[in-house]
Amino acid sequence: MNRILVSVIVPVYNCDQFIESCLKSVTNQTLREIEIIVLDDCSTDDTLKNIPSDPRIKIIRGDIKKGSGILRNEGIALARGTYIAFLDGDDFYPDLYSLEKLTHIAESKNYNIVGGSLFIFNSDTGELNYHSPGQFFNKEGPIRYIDYQHDGGFYRFIYKKDFLERNEIRFPSFRRMQDPVFFVKAMTKAKIFYAVPDYIYAYRKGHKTIAWNPSLISEKLSSISLILKISKEQNLCHLHYLMTKNFINFSNNHLSDLRNFKNQIRLYMSAFRNIDFKLLEEGWTHDKISYLRLKLLGVLLKSFLP
Repeated sequence: MNRILVSVIVPVYNCDQFIESCLKSVTNQTLREIEIIVLDDCSTDDTLKNIPSDPRIKIIRGDIKKGSGILRNEGIALARGTYIAFLDGDDFYPDLYSLEKLTHIAESKNYNIVGGSLFIFNSDTGELNYHSPGQFFNKEGPIRYIDYQHDGGFYRFIYKKDFLERNEIRFPSFRRMQDPVFFVKAMTKAKIFYAVPDYIYAYRKGHKTIAWNPSLISEKLSSISLILKISKEQNLCHLHYLMTKNFINFSNNHLSDLRNFKNQIRLYMSAFRNIDFKLLEEGWTHDKISYLRLKLLGVLLKSFLP
């Protein structure tokens, strides 16, 4: 059997209108030494029926709903490739050379993580956004994570499987915001990655909504707390600032929806204890930090007072 260079892990759930174009964007890649692991999370539509035929596609059908994070972990365990790529069932590779470009660099320059740019495609309007903050690169070359400090867009990178295994890097079992936790853990372990400005990945939005319930709210806030803790331990002031703003914005909209005072206090304090204002002051002005303090107080008042 020829060597498999890249294992493309594709968790799917009810994406029948997109899954064919998604997987064809993989099977049509110029890099042929790939396997495609499709993990179905108990879809109730025609997702499985619409999967194109290709001997490199392996379909894993689930009997209980697990969430995309756990499915990706199962995909990593099954993967035979030297590198791991992640693709969601409603997204696609816009460039036939996406995987070949990344793999060539990873092999020739010996990097554990190599990635490119991402654009956002709005399914409703057809609008394309090529300049989402932190999701594109202007030039090619190595970048230290301490000089980057973003948490999103993990799927526009490939990861050496051996690197993930040695450092036990996996997705948490959360159903919301599990991806940034994986990405930040991988980046803080690697410390440096290689970037290309090419648009490697297309993220589709506008076709789905999130029905927030207490469980999902709790999981997202737990993820934010985890990244606050990591950024605090690693002295990553910009990432810490981004997560503090994320916590404020999300909590203002959803923390009170938990309808459970004990859980509200627990989640609020879990995040608040991990906010390091001295660290924030390393990268931001006194006025901005004072503003954050006021916003955090506002979250507390809005969530807990009648």
